[in-house]
Amino acid sequence: DDYIQYSNFYFTTPTISLLKDDVHAYTNSLLFLYLNKFYGTKTGFITKMHLANYEEKQQFDENLNNTSRSFGKDWVELLNEFHTASYFTNSRADTGIFLSDAPKFSKWNYPVDQSNGSRATKTVNPYSMERFYIPSQDTGCDNLLITLQGNVHTSETGAKDWAASIILTTDSGPSIHPVTFNARGKGQFERSNFRNFKDAIVVATNGHPSSKRSLTFAYQFCP
Repeated sequence: DDYIQYSNFYFTTPTISLLKDDVHAYTNSLLFLYLNKFYGTKTGFITKMHLANYEEKQQFDENLNNTSRSFGKDWVELLNEFHTASYFTNSRADTGIFLSDAPKFSKWNYPVDQSNGSRATKTVNPYSMERFYIPSQDTGCDNLLITLQGNVHTSETGAKDWAASIILTTDSGPSIHPVTFNARGKGQFERSNFRNFKDAIVVATNGHPSSKRSLTFAYQFCP
């Protein structure tokens, strides 16, 4: 278990880009352990990537997308699954969602300051994530609408630009809800009876392999 102390670098800096030459090697190991556990069927994700490149040499990022699509998802969606699942460590550990060593890892924090009101824009690193927070609301109307708008780019492979998930927490535990994005980089999520939840954490992933891009988050009640 010695790798755990080194891979905890990810939990102190969860917005770091993955799969880059300058990233801490043990940070990438978390991602590949996740792929091996949840996409490690008889011909698993990593094996498929190696075989695909052996049969016809291709760019790494293109191979990522092609392999992901063989599992029915774009790479950014799968990467967002990892980012979201990595929330479930330490006191929040769930080995059915994340790795079997989840209780031994540290846990990443998320911003809870709402001084900018219900709207914020953040820069998201390539192959990385950002987090937004919505506190519980004691209002007369509790239908919640979350809107995300990200920069888009033209991709020759048609790969999606963004993926995001909402973690809704209750006293009985959290639940994960994916966000659907359109071709213009806009994603929305709506939930009625938000008063039944303690809070919401938005985990958004940038699917571009090399560009930092901005993402604007907003929410409102009774839209």
